[in-house]
Amino acid sequence: MCQFFSGLAFKNGDIHYNSMTDSHEDLISEKELDDDADLSSIKRNWIRFEYTSNTLQDIKTYKLRIDEEFTPPWCDKKYQKNLAQKKQANGKKSNHKKHIARKTVKKQRRIITKL
Repeated sequence: MCQFFSGLAFKNGDIHYNSMTDSHEDLISEKELDDDADLSSIKRNWIRFEYTSNTLQDIKTYKLRIDEEFTPPWCDKKYQKNLAQKKQANGKKSNHKKHIARKTVKKQRRIITKL
């Protein structure tokens, strides 16, 4: 099940997410990826990931989770550490940490508005 912040991470370090959805299936469809390709296949150069926390308000509590049955060889500890540190594997800074913070604030505002 997709969590609060979901995305796709590619072997080359690129990250894909969409502020309008937390659905991996929607993201896969947007990028026209083959979800039937086996994780060990050369065609499968991407993985599902998500950040989860029991405390949405505190971004420091978010933990990276790879949302796959198993990870391909290229998704090693170093790759996952780079992803968890909010950086792309190729060293370029990613703005998905800022996106998580903005999305958290928007979600809190919607909850408050409904009250």
